[in-house]
Amino acid sequence: MSDSADSSAAAHSIASAAVSASAAVSASAAKPIRLAIHVGPHKTGSTSVQRALTAARESLAGLGVWYPPSLAGAAWPEQHADVWLLLRDERLADFDAWLASCRDEGAKRGCDTLLL
Repeated sequence: MSDSADSSAAAHSIASAAVSASAAVSASAAKPIRLAIHVGPHKTGSTSVQRALTAARESLAGLGVWYPPSLAGAAWPEQHADVWLLLRDERLADFDAWLASCRDEGAKRGCDTLLL
């Protein structure tokens, strides 16, 4: 399978999981929260976007948008690639726990949008 086909299949898998995750975030939160997902194809500058979002995390939070950190000890701390590995490896309970912690932290900061 080509890199393009692999990327397309991975993006579809992530999008499907994200729809389920979005429903879980909204259903379990006291106040519904919007979930925005940036799925950047390989080699399109996503790392630069993620670095900028990481640098602006607190400023974004002040605007109601929470860009959470990755998993503790992540290989790519500015990205959510390690979180994607949870989905790929079907570690859904771990993914749900991370997503819930992101939602809770965003809510504590008064954010109504979770950006992944």
